[in-house]
Order: sequence, then C-alpha cells, then structure tokens
Amino acid sequence: MEAARVGRRSFLAAGGGGAAALLLRPGAASADRHRGLRPLGRPRPSGNGTPHLTWTLFSRHIQFVTTEADAYANPFATGVLIGNEAAKLGFSAVDLTVRSAGFVDPSMVKTNLPPIVEGIRSTGMTCDQITAGITDLTTEFAMDILQTAAGVGIRSYRFGNYRWSTTSPPPFGHGILQELESFKSNLLDLQEANRRLGLLGFYYTFSGTNIGASIWDMMHIFDDPRFDPRYIGLDYASAHVVASGATGNWVPALEFAMPFVRGISLGDTILVQKAGGASDVGAFPGTGIVNWQTFFTTLLQGGFNGSLSELFEYTLNGVSLNNTWWADTFPTSITTSELESSITSALAYFKSQAAAAGWTASQQT
Repeated sequence: MEAARVGRRSFLAAGGGGAAALLLRPGAASADRHRGLRPLGRPRPSGNGTPHLTWTLFSRHIQFVTTEADAYANPFATGVLIGNEAAKLGFSAVDLTVRSAGFVDPSMVKTNLPPIVEGIRSTGMTCDQITAGITDLTTEFAMDILQTAAGVGIRSYRFGNYRWSTTSPPPFGHGILQELESFKSNLLDLQEANRRLGLLGFYYTFSGTNIGASIWDMMHIFDDPRFDPRYIGLDYASAHVVASGATGNWVPALEFAMPFVRGISLGDTILVQKAGGASDVGAFPGTGIVNWQTFFTTLLQGGFNGSLSELFEYTLNGVSLNNTWWADTFPTSITTSELESSITSALAYFKSQAAAAGWTASQQT
C-alpha cells in the first residue's frame, strides 16, 4: 500500500497503486478530544462475537496467471483463472486488487469489476473483498469503485493510508492530536458512503512514519462516537504493527483495537538496522519477529471474525516478492511453480499456528 504525507493542519492523501496526491479538508478540533480512548466500552461490531477465520489470497500475488492486456480485455476469463489458482493454492476467498496496475484498473471498474467477480465466483471461490486504490471520496474514481463493488455484492474493502507531518518545526503535545482531528471529516464522509452502500472499509496500518501502525492514533480518531465499526475500521497488518511494537507492545494494542479490527493483512517481518534507525523487511512466516501463537490466541479471545488476506513479501531465490508481476513480466530467477509452492507452505504454516492457538476446523474457512 502506498502512503501519503500529511501536514500539520491538513493531510496530503495519496491512494495505493499510484493515485495522485490530494489535499484533505481540515476539520475542527473536537472540544472533548482529551477525554481519553474508550472504544473497548462499546459493543462488538456485528459478527465479531463468533470467532471465524477466512483464509484469503491477496490477488496481487497471482497476477502471473495472465497478462495485463488480457486481464483488461477478458475480465470474466481472468476471474476464472484467479479463482482456479486460489483454489489450487488452498484458499477459500480472494481479495481482489482494484487499483492502478491491479486486476481491475479504477478507470475500468464499471465495465470490468462485475465480470471478473462473476468469473471468480463461478469457480466456487468467495470474492467479497477488494483492495482499492483510494484514500477518501476525493480520490479519482472512488465513488465508481464503491458503487460498483456494492452492486456486485462486495462487502468490504481495504484502503489508505497517511503519513505523519514532516513540517518544521514539528507539532508537539496536543498539536499531534490536532493533526488527527483534521483526518476525521474525510473518514466520516467515507463512512457515510459505506453506510449508504452497505460496505465496510478498513484502513491499512502501514509501518514507518504512517498513521495507524502504532494503533493508538487511529483509535484516538475512532474514539469519536460518530464512528461505527460496522462501516469503517482497521485492516491490521501484522508485519507492520508488530514491527512498530516489536518488544511486545503490539499485544495490548491489538487487544484494545479489537472492536475496530475488521480485517487482517497477514505477514511476518524482521527488523534490519540501517543508518539512523531500522526498517522492517518481509520474512517467511515463522522466521520473523511475530509470535504467531500469541497473535492467533489474541484473535480468538477477542472474537475476531473476518478475512486473513495474506501478504507474501519475503525474498525467494534472491527476489523480493514485494512486487507485482504479470505473465509477461515474471522474473527469470524464480518459476511460477516455486512461487506457488512457497505460498502453499506459508499458508500451511499459518493454519498450523492457528490450530495450535485453539482455532478449530469449524472456525476456519
């Protein structure tokens, strides 16, 4: 997911997949913003009382099943290819890319999304989630994407994200909270569109200088009682959030955020030292810093019910999988069979860790 910088009093938003930067409207600071975070006192979102995991393939990782030209020219046939490949790899659902360079380009969403979703579902695969290259309703094609998605039975979408200000001098103290306040109006507008259309949007918690990876910042926003987790919430990116709280702080953060955790982007990570700090780098699950039994135990205890959209962003044969390839742009140093084998091994590991944490077969799809 792409990130965008935000100013002290306003945010510059840019959608994932190359959407143009957009100036967000500043919102007035809430008079009661210092009352403290309290989302855990609210009822759980609808459906989150019955724990269930849906193993979902992020379709970005299998764009090698066709070329970009064929995907755009033949969306139904492309959907069939996606569904068959996802089933072959052991998944039950697909998180479809609807963004620049994805399976559905935003400019073609009205014509291409319905047939590609139909094609995926014709294989018996569930497809009720997309990853959209939008940040708010001002993103180009945002309403086209949301309206078309709702019209074909999509129920949720991943979106985002934003970066903290790099102004000089930077804000301190309550100036930080004022930055968050200016984010609210855009999220409330997006939530209202979701409510009208029957959609749920969840914000991707990307690490680094991005808003959301430390969790408290987004939960400060969601503490406003106008936010409803039936329509807007968090996409908890395990690799990114754990990297931001590597010594264990991610656990209470996840517990606190659970009422608003509506989707999971599943991945492992390692921390690599670099000049002036550290960066997180994708790792094969079980070789990174995520404690998976603790993670899955927390989800079970918190009643999580939603999709686990898996991100395979580690290195294979010296090639970073944190890239997107079509059939005619696939790297020569790995084969599609090697990538498929790696994906199925990673999925098997995740499922074993969920089982060890107490998730039963009936609680998984």
